[in-house]
Amino acid sequence: MEYSDLKDTDLAILENINNGYQFKPDGTVTNRFGRKVGSDRGDGRIKVNLYTSSRGKYATVYLYRFIAYHLWGDKLFEKGIVVRHLNDNCRDNSWKNLALGTQKDNFADAKRNGVKFGRSAKGWDWNAIYWSYITRGYSNTVRKFGIAQLPFKYIIDNHKPSFLQRLYLNSKRWTRNVE
Repeated sequence: MEYSDLKDTDLAILENINNGYQFKPDGTVTNRFGRKVGSDRGDGRIKVNLYTSSRGKYATVYLYRFIAYHLWGDKLFEKGIVVRHLNDNCRDNSWKNLALGTQKDNFADAKRNGVKFGRSAKGWDWNAIYWSYITRGYSNTVRKFGIAQLPFKYIIDNHKPSFLQRLYLNSKRWTRNVE
């Protein structure tokens, strides 16, 4: 596999895998100074910034992909291969919870673990979430419903507001323009 064919994130993994990082079976990774790496930036998955010297920039990499390369090497970069969280908890990066497979395997895991797909995913009341977003804002809504950024963005982008919600939104726009 050519380096030029790799995405920035995959190249960052390759270049940094031997830079003194310590991988532990519980899913934590420490840098050469012994500090834990990775942070959650809103969507529930832990990410780490890695520098790619060949391209001269930082790439944000999901920690589970970094760990998967440590465990399985170049298999991670094969076409159609994804890293699966067997218990569907994307914050659990322990070695026993990670596996390589296809997207079909990943959906099978989700179904086995009771994750719902479609309009009533996780039993959320989309109308209530949307209304909360309009009246309370992003942070309070995410906190109240305990939802990750990606499904939340999907809900907001695809929800059709009711007549009363449209009326409320229009009144907000009108008052904002007047002030």
